[in-house]
Amino acid sequence: MTDTDKRVHALRQLLELRMILTFAPAIQRSWLQELDQLIIQQRVESKVIPQMEQRMEAIRAGLAETLPVKDNNQKPEESNRFFVSSFLLSESFAYLNRQPEESLHLATGVTVGRTCTVENVIPVELAKATIVAAEADAEALSRILAALDRMGHALTGVFHVHPGEGVATTMPSGTDRDYMKRLAGRSLVFGIWSRDGFCRLFTVPAETKVQIYGDGVTEIGRDHDSFIYKLDAPGKSLLGFNPRSTEKLVVARTVVRPSGADRRV
Repeated sequence: MTDTDKRVHALRQLLELRMILTFAPAIQRSWLQELDQLIIQQRVESKVIPQMEQRMEAIRAGLAETLPVKDNNQKPEESNRFFVSSFLLSESFAYLNRQPEESLHLATGVTVGRTCTVENVIPVELAKATIVAAEADAEALSRILAALDRMGHALTGVFHVHPGEGVATTMPSGTDRDYMKRLAGRSLVFGIWSRDGFCRLFTVPAETKVQIYGDGVTEIGRDHDSFIYKLDAPGKSLLGFNPRSTEKLVVARTVVRPSGADRRV
C-alpha cells in the first residue's frame, strides 16, 4: 500500500467516524471539530475529494436505514411478558395434588429485559392446610424470600389448588383477590389449579402477556383478567412430587398470606 493509499484509507476511516458522530447528538461538538481539523491536516488532494463525497453519501444512506426514526404516534413500550415453563406447570400440579388438602408453592425464574420466566417450583412450609384452605408459614416464607434475594432471584409465581374439578373450580375467592392486591409492585403470576389439571393464571401487574414454552399444555383461552390452561396428560412427577395419604382436615376458607400478614382466619 502506497503512502497515498494509506492517507486515503485513513481519511475514509475518519469520515466514517465523523458521520457516526453526526448521527449521535449526545456527542460533544468539540469531538466533531477535532475530527474536522484532522481531515484538514491530511491535505486532501482534489482528485480524492469526489471519492470521499461518494463514500460519505454511502455512509449517510446506510445510517439512515439502520437508525430508528422517531415516531410521535408510536405506542408506548409493552409491559413485561411472562414466559411460563410447561414443565413447571406439570410439576406444580403434581406437587399441589399430592394430598386431599389444599397446598401452595412459590416459583422463581430469571428476568431478561422485559421478560420474566416462571420455571422452578419452590416448596414452602404450611401453617395450615384444610380441604379448601392453605396458609404459608410466615417465618418459612420470609426465609425463602430472603434467600432468593441473596441469590439474586426474583419471586415470579405463587400457585395453589382448589377442591373440585373443571374450569369453574379455579375461580378466585375473595381472599385470593385480596392477596393479589397486596402483591402490587411485584411482577409474578398467580396460579389456581383444579383437581383435574385446569390452571387459571392471573398476572401482577394485570394485563401482562403470558406465553407457555414447552409441550404438554393446551391453552383454553382468555377469561376476563385471567388465562386458562389444561395439562394434556397429568401424570407422575419427575421431581418426586407423588401422591401421599393424609387425613382430611376441617373445612376453612382459602388463605394465602405474605410474610408479616395478620393471622385472622
